[in-house]
Amino acid sequence: MQKLKREIEDLIASNAADFKIAKLIKKDLEEYYKTLPDTFAQSGGKDFLVKHTRKIDTSIKLIYRIATREMFHEYFPTKNSIPLTITALGSYGREQLSPKSDIDIMLVYKDIAAYNIKELIEKIYYLLLDSGLKLGHRVHEVSELQEVAKSDITIKTALLESRFLEGSKFLWFETENELNKIRAFEPKKFILEKIQERRELRKKYPLMMEPNLKEGVGGFRDANLVYWIGKVLFNAPSIKTLPHSVVNEKDYIEFRIALEFLFKVRSALHLTQKSKTDQLRLDYIPDVAALLGYKNSSSAHMQFAKKVNKSLRIVWLYARIWINALASPYVPIYKNYLKPKGEFKDKKEALEFLIKHGNSEFHSHPLLNQYLLHIKNSSGVDFQHLIPAIFKQPHAHSILTALSEVNGLGEYIQPLKKVEALPQFDGYHRFPVDTHLIACLKALENIEDPYLQEIYDALSPEHQMILKLATLLHDAGKGRLSDHHPIGAKLFKAYTQKIGLSPEDIELGSKLVLYHNRLSQTAQKEDIYSPLIVAQFTALFPSKLELDMLLLLTYADTTGVGSNIYNEFTARLFKGLHKNALDFLDNREFLNETHKRLERIEKLKSSARFKELPKILQTKIINIESNIPFIRYKTAKIIEIATEAKEIKNYKYKLANKNFLTIEIIKKSRINMGYLLSKLRNLNLANMDIIKLFDDKKYFKIDFNQKVEKDLLQEIGAVIEEAFLPDTVTQTQKPQIAKEDIIINCTHGIQYAQMKLTTKDQKGLLAHVMNVFEKLDIDIVSAKLFTRKDRTDDLFLVEKNGNFCDNEEFIKEQLV
Repeated sequence: MQKLKREIEDLIASNAADFKIAKLIKKDLEEYYKTLPDTFAQSGGKDFLVKHTRKIDTSIKLIYRIATREMFHEYFPTKNSIPLTITALGSYGREQLSPKSDIDIMLVYKDIAAYNIKELIEKIYYLLLDSGLKLGHRVHEVSELQEVAKSDITIKTALLESRFLEGSKFLWFETENELNKIRAFEPKKFILEKIQERRELRKKYPLMMEPNLKEGVGGFRDANLVYWIGKVLFNAPSIKTLPHSVVNEKDYIEFRIALEFLFKVRSALHLTQKSKTDQLRLDYIPDVAALLGYKNSSSAHMQFAKKVNKSLRIVWLYARIWINALASPYVPIYKNYLKPKGEFKDKKEALEFLIKHGNSEFHSHPLLNQYLLHIKNSSGVDFQHLIPAIFKQPHAHSILTALSEVNGLGEYIQPLKKVEALPQFDGYHRFPVDTHLIACLKALENIEDPYLQEIYDALSPEHQMILKLATLLHDAGKGRLSDHHPIGAKLFKAYTQKIGLSPEDIELGSKLVLYHNRLSQTAQKEDIYSPLIVAQFTALFPSKLELDMLLLLTYADTTGVGSNIYNEFTARLFKGLHKNALDFLDNREFLNETHKRLERIEKLKSSARFKELPKILQTKIINIESNIPFIRYKTAKIIEIATEAKEIKNYKYKLANKNFLTIEIIKKSRINMGYLLSKLRNLNLANMDIIKLFDDKKYFKIDFNQKVEKDLLQEIGAVIEEAFLPDTVTQTQKPQIAKEDIIINCTHGIQYAQMKLTTKDQKGLLAHVMNVFEKLDIDIVSAKLFTRKDRTDDLFLVEKNGNFCDNEEFIKEQLV
């Protein structure tokens, strides 16, 4: 730094341009930023942030000195007499400046004649910018600070964090007086607005597998809110200095350890990603964990992610308790918030209190969090006999959420101890295991599908309780080296014996845990209309009760992943397999393709709408070669398709975009499906049916696993129309497929062969398959795509003909 100062002095003495001086400072800062990873390795956490803050302080002070020297030359007045002070704001003001965070400053001045203050401010500002500092700045006269703070709560919040940096101490004292007035102005309004602001941000950034360390639940903004409220009410310089009745030393130590770790994580995130990012994405974890000293292994990454999640939970818990202690006189008690009258003497009393209120949905009041957290030693107190009563309540999820919020779920439900805050790196689940399990239970207790609600209501209270227990514990076996399904089933058996369930209930529940994703996997990866597949599935669940409970568990498990995972498409698959399995139990011949077709045709003939159709159209419908419409579609849909097809001269299409995108096309003209699918390759295609109708017409139904923006629908329509143009050329990048990725089964059914493609997920994969099959004159009748993480399991039903079943090896070569 001394060398830099000497070089700057030389430039000032030679009347060098400001940009040359700024260039020197910029070079110094660039060299400094290169050393940050080494500095971080020696002093992470708050200490690192303070050191970084001090370096930026030094640079800004140097720029102030340069600007004032150039303005006043040898007539340099005393610093205190220049009516300008520079203050640090935000994380910079709190001395928590992360490597890539904005450097927020405020220049406060008095416009006194002869000082040319505005010119000086402009010089400082451009020197700061030219030095490469990522600046956020405000400029105000000291007299206007109060009005500015009243105009915007964000400005008031920033001003509360002001820290003197450089300039006139006299003006800083005046500024402090103004800040004290700002702090004391309408504290209730400020507190309520900040609390509501945090509520909205927590909804936007829940505690997920990829948490937002700043704005999300348990992030720095929760800690900041405690500080802001403490500042307004007590002018406390830090959370630690708040009254002991609010923050006791033991709680603060646990909070501080968690916050310190999160400081380290955020700094490492900025350093490894070389950008201002606050979301810890899964693909960032290896680099961030490595910088924090973790080994490069999946278990170490799991340990790191778990500690991040636990730390966020601790910060959120104490912030919630302390905010309530500080702001309760101002904050109304919201509806459905459960608030106990006093402390609990032990865990048994706490559990009895929660069970008593589990007959209605509730949220934990912060006092409930506080009293559950501070239950004294309950050793020797038996509460296991109370556990079944939790699951007999209609809102067991509220009880378990209350326990989870104080990080005590595993203390009350022992099989969940290992999965508390346990991350899931499968690319599918969005929440840690315990959060997902409670979300599943909540979904089961708030079923939104009327058909499933009817099935649930038909269960006995005892079976409802078993289903709830199985739902909560279905992933309890995760976090071990072996498959979590059998481990979970063993844990369920051991635990339910301990809490006094009957052998029959234990056997039923453990079976649900063991096979909890069998229905989902079969429905999404297999042909649910294949007699063999349905027979194999039904062999595991040979009773209506088991099938009903598994369907409900599948619904809960899917819904618990996140919004719109259980949707019209997945519902159709799950219910379809469930219905086929029940039909199979009643009549083993029911799923024979010919038998089922004939049964559906008889139902079709008896339909009033069908009888109204012209006789020739009735005949054409019945003579449709494909079994697909008769097996999969309802009578009304078959009639709708046939009626529209009768009028088609070239083609017709329609788009549905309610919960997910569906494209329906009826065509007589040639369509380049490879082109269409290649153009739509960025959308998540889930299923496709292709049906030969009559009069050389075909019906296409293409389902996607997502809803699209309205303005995109017009573009999709244009792509469909382009696919019918005779000179349309498909340009796709050939995907990488290995020969062993392809399995062809020509004995799958009477009418259809089956091809399975299990390979790396690649854009344009289905378009490539369609192109190859079109060239070989092979007709696909349906395609089902299932993608998880970076792998895809695609299932194709293909019309049996000489082009397919007689050329299996040639087809594989063409695809590869």
